[in-house]
Amino acid sequence: MGRNQKTITNINETNFTDLTPPAEENLCYFLRINITTGILGESSILSLQTHSLEADPVHLNQPQITNNSIHFSWGKSSMPYFSHYEISYSNFAPNISGYGEQNVVVAKITDINTTSFIDTNPPYLEKPFYKINVYDIFGNKTYDYHDDLTVSREVNFTRNEIININKVQSFTIHPSKPFVYFYGDTDADNTFKIRKFNYKTNSLETISSEPSNTYTNLSIQFYNSNYGEEIFLDQGGELYVYDANSLKFKYNLKSVHYFSINDFLYTKSGFWILIDGDDIYTFSRNGSKLNLIDKKSHFSEHQSSYNYNIIEIQNNQFLLGHPKESSSILYEINSDGFLTILNSSVNIPLSYTSQKEMEFNSTKNIIVNHNNNKIYSSNNFSSIQNYQNPVTSFRMNSDGSTIFGTNNNPNWSINDESKHKKEAVFFNVTSNLVNTFETKGYPLIIFENHEKEIISISSGMKRESFMRNINNKSDLFIEIIK
Repeated sequence: MGRNQKTITNINETNFTDLTPPAEENLCYFLRINITTGILGESSILSLQTHSLEADPVHLNQPQITNNSIHFSWGKSSMPYFSHYEISYSNFAPNISGYGEQNVVVAKITDINTTSFIDTNPPYLEKPFYKINVYDIFGNKTYDYHDDLTVSREVNFTRNEIININKVQSFTIHPSKPFVYFYGDTDADNTFKIRKFNYKTNSLETISSEPSNTYTNLSIQFYNSNYGEEIFLDQGGELYVYDANSLKFKYNLKSVHYFSINDFLYTKSGFWILIDGDDIYTFSRNGSKLNLIDKKSHFSEHQSSYNYNIIEIQNNQFLLGHPKESSSILYEINSDGFLTILNSSVNIPLSYTSQKEMEFNSTKNIIVNHNNNKIYSSNNFSSIQNYQNPVTSFRMNSDGSTIFGTNNNPNWSINDESKHKKEAVFFNVTSNLVNTFETKGYPLIIFENHEKEIISISSGMKRESFMRNINNKSDLFIEIIK
């Protein structure tokens, strides 16, 4: 601890202000009186805990926006123990707290005379809250809210890349164009619709004409058949069919042979496969009509709805599984659409979410379970490889050489201290090498597009998944990693 002293020779001077104290948690002061012959006496020690000092706020002026830059200015601090100004943004107002609240510091300014700052890289966040705090040398900072001064502003700025959607139930990707289809709602309409977003132009191209009225846990799916490019949405046992270009509602596909749809698939050979809680069905399609071809029972035990998972592999074969079943069933479909059970106990448990965590790669004849980071042979269904990184696995590239993901764990809490990184992790299946790439946002889904570009659906702020915004502030966007 340092020691400062002040000598006062004027007998009429009876007060003292220490303008240059040491930056310590505790300060001790005492008064010593000296006369010509020595020390006359000393006072008792006065102890001061510096955290009790209150920092003085400054007024934050209305920010000015120029293109993708936000200009801030504020009043000069008159605080004697000034350390620095701090500019930060958040997804919550400063006087409000909630789950997922995050505060990000963008500038620390140590020159007391500098009263402006330009944020040339604003966050990927709809109308962010900015605030200014003033710190003293003891670490005290100004409060985030004051009755007589404005220290924070909700800035009316949103990047063009931000996708205006509040809740995403599912999505699907166009295989040959730069489109991602999102199924969800916004605060404005509070109605679930399909939205087609062009990630090359950062534009919302169209919204489905027919809103959905029934909740579904199944993902929307894109299929290209002799009826053109279409988007399919489960609605209470019916498949709503939309034109993939205009998102105009065409009609619904329905059959009297089943009550509900737990999963569905359009096969490479041109047949429709639907699953309910007890049976598997194959259909041919004639416009808006589904014509039953075959029906077979699957698992003997009736499991919970929507958790069945069907995945097509090679040679007109496909696997059907359920998270509560320890094995899967291997089927073959012939040229007439009839089913044959080839193996009723394949040792590949199929997990399920609305994002289809099982993936087949025809180049290498492998099946990847992105839920448990395992790779299986689709020839003999043996487990051939495990991988540790990426921790959260998303998709594989077209030649089966690389798995894309992130080391952000979806089970982590969302706060300022969590270890989330703006980083993509690539795992090379052949060499077992792991490469990382810096990203603009936090990757939530990574995939390879038709031009072999690596694309990420990212969020500007930390979040558990892309399913729901935090504090109703949009922050989803799509970026090209490489």
